[in-house]
Amino acid sequence: MVRTESYGTYRQLRSRVRTPIGVNEDTYFRRNLYHLLSEDAIDVGVVDIVPAGGILRTKGLASMAAEAGVSLSHHCGFDLGVKTTAMLHTVSLTPGINLPPDTVYYAWDDYIIENPITVENGEIPVPDDPGLGVTGDESKIEKYQIGA
Repeated sequence: MVRTESYGTYRQLRSRVRTPIGVNEDTYFRRNLYHLLSEDAIDVGVVDIVPAGGILRTKGLASMAAEAGVSLSHHCGFDLGVKTTAMLHTVSLTPGINLPPDTVYYAWDDYIIENPITVENGEIPVPDDPGLGVTGDESKIEKYQIGA
């Protein structure tokens, strides 16, 4: 295993193998992605809107990667519906995030939104109602509330 901040190690690895190098964790931090791109150390990066600091910062990471010719994917949602919806909006409007996300949607057990997310022909449609396009289900929010 190579730590994300081992930028030179990734560069050396990339120069020695034909397999594309992708870094999953911690490329949602600007400094890590910047150094990996500057070192020409990766072929693919993975971003995530929550640790990146929101939709606009994620779009900024995608712009930086696109300038370097590196494609991005978005980390899985694995939540109760709200983050996945924010992710859908972000990815649909960001050309630099052009690879499919890793998925764990088979593990979904429940949502805290009124209209569950559906997969149609291998795609998740982007909601078009105001805001993120979803409404919280108050009974489920109460059900999953921790330490109130």
